[in-house]
Amino acid sequence: VSHEDLRRDQFLLEDDGNATVIDWAFVTRTPRIVDATSFGVGLAVSGLDPQLAFEGSGPWRSYDAQDINAVLASLAGYFFRAARISRGKPPSLVAAQQAQATAAAVWLDDRIS
Repeated sequence: VSHEDLRRDQFLLEDDGNATVIDWAFVTRTPRIVDATSFGVGLAVSGLDPQLAFEGSGPWRSYDAQDINAVLASLAGYFFRAARISRGKPPSLVAAQQAQATAAAVWLDDRIS
């Protein structure tokens, strides 16, 4: 199952180091690479290195670089389009979508340059 909107603020960190995902309103079934890449985009928006999402011994390592790039391109397109549709949405949501679109595009550019 996938979250499809995973961000740093959606984890509850326990004293023992375990993490629980919170704010999981729409459970879907997509490849794990989508969550991994969207989490990386969230890291980038926070000013952190998005590649951290794919490092270590966690569940999101060992993806093919071209597959990550394809998901990044899709996420950038999705968020750029979503940010253009501002009618009826809070300005903070539009700004968050724009920030995620920009972060995905910059990260993709860094990866392919």
